[in-house]
Amino acid sequence: MIQNNVHGVLAFCHIHKIYRECEPIVDLSFVIPAGYILGVFGRPGSGKSTLCRLASLLERPTKGYIVCFGRNILKCSSYQRQEIRSKLGFVLDDQPLFLEDSIIANLVKSLAFKGFSRRTLFRKIEPLLEAFDLPLDSTSLLKMPVKNLSRSQKIKLLMIRALITDPAILILDQCLDALEYKVCSMFFDLTTELRKKGSSLLFTTGDLDLYNNIGNQIEWLGLKNR
Repeated sequence: MIQNNVHGVLAFCHIHKIYRECEPIVDLSFVIPAGYILGVFGRPGSGKSTLCRLASLLERPTKGYIVCFGRNILKCSSYQRQEIRSKLGFVLDDQPLFLEDSIIANLVKSLAFKGFSRRTLFRKIEPLLEAFDLPLDSTSLLKMPVKNLSRSQKIKLLMIRALITDPAILILDQCLDALEYKVCSMFFDLTTELRKKGSSLLFTTGDLDLYNNIGNQIEWLGLKNR
């Protein structure tokens, strides 16, 4: 069970987030230990995307504080926050892709700061393509522009991009809602090895079928509409 203390890789401590007259997150507290999965279920407008942006350190809370890897984010310098963010993998609603470029070019450009070569990418991408049911050959990877992919394939590409870096915390905002249940199951199998290494997963969903299918396998947090 998740305990309301700060002994985990990510902790929300009495978090409020206010946008003008809207407050999607109200007094939210939770802790995610290393190697743990937390699923967040909520209807549209319940604050799922806001929660993920806070967890990804892209926004600051209006009240309360966030602890990530033992550090209070509000007390960190910009450099320290960037250092912490480099250990996160996340797929959010507004993340860009280079639509005119190929799949490999997208990965190379996005992961250049990590020092990945094309050879390393090809080696790491093969099992991920299989897990996400993207049977693309090397020619397609090198030449097919991302704009030709379907919406679900683009989401899979973003998830692969996040997973390649072996993040300490993977944060997914409603990504699984767009995928087939078979792929979701394969994804959770894939994260098993990551979790054995201590990596954690935070994901949000508004899909009641997904919640019902995997609800008894992981810890859940429910959000209410405000």
